[in-house]
Amino acid sequence: MSQLREPAFDRVVAIVLRTGAFGCFFVMLAGLIVGWFVRGSIPLGIERAGVLLMLATPVVRVIVACFLFFREKDWPYRKILRACSRLLNPPAKDPAAEKGSPPS
Repeated sequence: MSQLREPAFDRVVAIVLRTGAFGCFFVMLAGLIVGWFVRGSIPLGIERAGVLLMLATPVVRVIVACFLFFREKDWPYRKILRACSRLLNPPAKDPAAEKGSPPS
């Protein structure tokens, strides 16, 4: 089934990437414009939100593609994307466990 993918699949992935790219651009542009009129940490916070959106776009793309592969029952690609999502989102480490303190 991976050879005969529907055009809707590629269209959905393209929409996710396009939305993330344009959303990031407009959020960062808004931070730049606000920075012209407002001094302080507000413009910096808006620009940081744009950068976070830029970083989150590939993660969301992997999640959406994994869901679409699941829906198409394309198991090999789904397994590959799950491995990629684990690389993109490693589990958080517990600082208390690293210090050797007893669990509460």
